[in-house]
Amino acid sequence: MSDTMVRLHRLHRGTVFLIVLLCVWVVPQPVLASDDWEHVDTLEAEDPVIRAVWAAFIDRLNSGDADGATKYFVPEERESMSEIYKMIGDSIQEMPDHWSDLAEPTMYGPFVSYKFMDESSKQIYSVTFLKMLDGQWLIKSL
Repeated sequence: MSDTMVRLHRLHRGTVFLIVLLCVWVVPQPVLASDDWEHVDTLEAEDPVIRAVWAAFIDRLNSGDADGATKYFVPEERESMSEIYKMIGDSIQEMPDHWSDLAEPTMYGPFVSYKFMDESSKQIYSVTFLKMLDGQWLIKSL
């Protein structure tokens, strides 16, 4: 191989490496990897903690504190929930009045889902919580 070809080959390999390195650095990493699930206890141990988070979230809604309520969501959901609460307006205070207690918990890894009913519409909804790496339970979806 000629000297020029070797230099081009080395340059090409370095360029590819740099591009891959930039892509890895820029791509957001997941909040939680499957290897991190060991920080999640059993459902029996976690359920009272999650229900306390839900109760605090409901208290924020009942008091009309939309900003406070959005803090109970995972960070990537807060902006969209804030927009929804702005559209709902003062009616957020009335929403939880018609909600049943959480029921039928299902745990899978760092996620726990519950069902609840809006008794005014007879619709059943699901809320999913995610245990963050710092040990805090937050609402992933509602």
